[in-house]
Amino acid sequence: MSVSKKKQKTAPPKKVQEPLVFEKSLADCTSPLLRAGLAGLYMSLSKIHSKKPANLNWTLTDDAVRIEAMDGSLKSFIWIVEQAYQCKEGVLYCPAIHDSTALDARRAHFHAGMIGTFLQHNLVQPRKKGPPRVTQLDDHEYQFNLLYINQKDIKYRRDAAEKLFVQKRGHPFAFANEIHLKGYVLPGAPPRFKHEVSWVGTVAEGLLMLFAPLACSFTEVEPQRGTWCVIVPRILNLKQFMRLHVMQTLSSKNIMAASPADAALLYMVESELSRAHMEYCEVYIIGRVAWNKNQQVRKGVLRVQVDDRRFQLYRKMRHTYFRNRMRAKKNDPTYWVATPLAAARVAENLVQNQRWYRHFAVPTGWHHDALERQRKAHHGGSIQKIWFQSISKFERKELIEFMNSGDDIWEKQEEKWFVEGFHQALSYHYAKEAEYAGRRGGARKIGERFEDLNDKIYRDITHAKTAEQLRKVISEFWARAGRPVAVREHMAELWKFLNADWQHARDLALVSLASFKSASSAFVAAIKEILESDTAQNFVNEVSKAKDQQSAENAFKVLWHELDEDKDTHKEDILSFIKKDWKKALERARKIIEQHAQDNASAAAS
Repeated sequence: MSVSKKKQKTAPPKKVQEPLVFEKSLADCTSPLLRAGLAGLYMSLSKIHSKKPANLNWTLTDDAVRIEAMDGSLKSFIWIVEQAYQCKEGVLYCPAIHDSTALDARRAHFHAGMIGTFLQHNLVQPRKKGPPRVTQLDDHEYQFNLLYINQKDIKYRRDAAEKLFVQKRGHPFAFANEIHLKGYVLPGAPPRFKHEVSWVGTVAEGLLMLFAPLACSFTEVEPQRGTWCVIVPRILNLKQFMRLHVMQTLSSKNIMAASPADAALLYMVESELSRAHMEYCEVYIIGRVAWNKNQQVRKGVLRVQVDDRRFQLYRKMRHTYFRNRMRAKKNDPTYWVATPLAAARVAENLVQNQRWYRHFAVPTGWHHDALERQRKAHHGGSIQKIWFQSISKFERKELIEFMNSGDDIWEKQEEKWFVEGFHQALSYHYAKEAEYAGRRGGARKIGERFEDLNDKIYRDITHAKTAEQLRKVISEFWARAGRPVAVREHMAELWKFLNADWQHARDLALVSLASFKSASSAFVAAIKEILESDTAQNFVNEVSKAKDQQSAENAFKVLWHELDEDKDTHKEDILSFIKKDWKKALERARKIIEQHAQDNASAAAS
């Protein structure tokens, strides 16, 4: 009798999990935002390399990123997103762009920019109010009013775990699968209707959209209304971009801009970006609009091309002259950042490839609301006049220095002659006004007369709407001044400029009016000049003996002999300043003499 052998059961072979591979290059990215996402992923992987798990490998090149999860686990990619977006003390911390977990101005500004743009809606990113945080900005205390978030509820980490890297039953995971994301990945572009989907793309593209903010820059343009500019560069080289992006430090220069064009040019110049690093950048302007009270939306999109000549002119204007200023708050130890109005207009013109002074006396659209509030508060006037007077009063010095900085700011030599002739005529009109005031007397002060004169010239120029009207205004203005030297010497060229470019001539006339050097500046310059001459001692003696108006005027007559023949207009400026207030002129002269003596003594001692 044979005994049957029982069949032995063998275990099925284990299924080998294939690696899960993500690979994208700049050539695969069809938009600047996707390219920014690839750069953000590149920077994040570079910074978290030391924490890399054993089952993860990645390769970074100048134009591509390849990530390989050896065990095929989706959790590996979730881990990358969790490392990229962290939260410390309620404020976002991203190793790709932040050097440390300590709360500095750069971290606070990035967090405020994210909450104001990508994560602005409370349903997307829950937040809570908290105490303001004070950090150092340009060696001053600057206060950030932040909305704080929770470490366990960061939207990017949530979507990575719940939407991007999810294994659905019956549908194998692939980076080519279609996925829907909320509108936060496209800042300021929410759907208008319920049936619309905010964003549709592949899982691979969705991963890049999560990392896009890390390669963007955020700048405020209307702090009172919460308007932000999200600057998205079109990146050409990942390694070079990372080096330039990390090197860019936050300061009062780039935390706030005067306009969206100013924000774009400021970013490109500050980052030292050129044609080798970037072709252009896109600016998403996100702020409040009348038809949407729930959230901020895109108020505009701007594309700024790289142009070396515009960069040079803008760098000179913005870095050397029209800079942001730190202003102290009243009854508060912290500071706020003030942006120059003239920089807004110049930047808008450069982006549109126009002459820098085009529409100089016309406010940009981003200042209309603030100017309208100012107009209502002062009960009258126009926003155009408030704009022009603000530049003339608060930015005159910077405008004068910029216009005297060299011939490279002018496209034609006639422009420089026009400004020179306009200033010479203004000097004559001011001197005549001072002479009439002294001869006629009256209740009006000389300062009020000068303001009325400026207002009349401003009205005449702005009311000239045709070439014929402008020619009449300018010709009468020069004729009453006896045709200044610059006008007589270049009469043919100036009239040709007026006829061919009358609109530019009108704008340039307003620039000349706003940049006219005050009589006090000419007075100071003349005294400093005579103190370096052979007759300095005689002038010092006369000034020290002066006791009344007559003796003061006699003392200052010494200045006339030291002025060159081509400085007759300076003589008229000085005369108007002295007649306006001889006591102030005498006091100013004595202070200059005293300072000059101290400087000479210090130089001799050294």
